[in-house]
Amino acid sequence: MKILYASRELPHINKPMAAIGIFDGAHKGHQKLLSALVKRARYKNKKAVVITFSPHPYKILHPHKSPPMLFSLAHRLRILGNLGVDIVFVLRFTRRIASLSPEAFVERYLVKGLDIGELFVGDNFKIGHGRTGGLKQLKRFSAKYNFKLNVIPCRKINQKLISSTLIRKLLIEGNLKGAAARLGRRASILGTVVRGDRRGRIIGYPTANLDLHHEAVPPAGVYVVLVKYNGKNYKGVLNIGFCPTFKKRARERTVEVHIFGFKKTIYGADLEIVFLKKIREERHFHNREHLRLQIKKDLRQSQVLFGR
Repeated sequence: MKILYASRELPHINKPMAAIGIFDGAHKGHQKLLSALVKRARYKNKKAVVITFSPHPYKILHPHKSPPMLFSLAHRLRILGNLGVDIVFVLRFTRRIASLSPEAFVERYLVKGLDIGELFVGDNFKIGHGRTGGLKQLKRFSAKYNFKLNVIPCRKINQKLISSTLIRKLLIEGNLKGAAARLGRRASILGTVVRGDRRGRIIGYPTANLDLHHEAVPPAGVYVVLVKYNGKNYKGVLNIGFCPTFKKRARERTVEVHIFGFKKTIYGADLEIVFLKKIREERHFHNREHLRLQIKKDLRQSQVLFGR
């Protein structure tokens, strides 16, 4: 997949099939739309193109109300590539873009820019200043500017719309099963390995400390996880919390993962952590030995879950 960053203009791409959105979480509703986009592009022998925005529009327009993101941009792009998208344009969102009317945005970026052949949107899609452009306007624009509009019905579970907002809530509350049902896969986070205080190594269980790319993460606790690194899956145990055994008044959350049988030094590498199950809450231990014994129990329990 090709990734192109833009702030003003988009190049012509010979009548591509296109979709627009943040696609935070790339959930089942997004997947349905993107699957239709990619399938149509393959049939027409055209490019499947996605226009997305960074930062999230809310971070510019309503910074104090901006929702915690399920995916960082890097994670979002990784998933879009996995879904078969050919080209992603990352459009830098600004107040100038926010001020464009629905027709001005369509004309500038979709018609004069990409020169799209077809546009794929959900049936609740909105575009333009104040999100004032809906399906009625888009149908008029498609006739005026000669592109086909494809409206994909949104997906629901238990009569409730699948949305990034709902999935964020479920994940932050620790409802991994509910989040996974709507994501269409297990919830995961992406983080970069950074140097820590090496306490895990000292007590016999070395960990990779992660600087998360995400804002929406499950609650503090110990989780059985899969760790994706360099194209391979590894089994592990992850701790999210505030190190109460070593830091009495820690305010900054730490995230560290012990990877079974892994001995490489990977500072600076990105790891994707896939949540399988929470096995306990984070707890304070009276001393280092008590913590070591509990970690041993955690690893034994996780190995049972992995079938080892």
